[in-house]
Amino acid sequence: MGSAFSDYPLPMPRGGRGIIAENKDDAEARELEEEIARYRRAAEETLGQLAWCVNYLHRIRKGRIAELIDANCRHIRREMSGAGG
Repeated sequence: MGSAFSDYPLPMPRGGRGIIAENKDDAEARELEEEIARYRRAAEETLGQLAWCVNYLHRIRKGRIAELIDANCRHIRREMSGAGG
């Protein structure tokens, strides 16, 4: 015979997966958010470096190349802002 409490199971959060699964899901979500933030920072730094390159290309009279790179950077920034940023 079991204890009196064995007849009353604990409620299972999140569709019956249990507390361990919930904590694991939370940890995985947190890791994913941190990874996304790292990639976003790297992309922003790279775009900053490209901005420097665009200015340099204008100074050395390579305007067409600078314009193309700048257009690509603007497109990337629009995509980044539309993807939750």
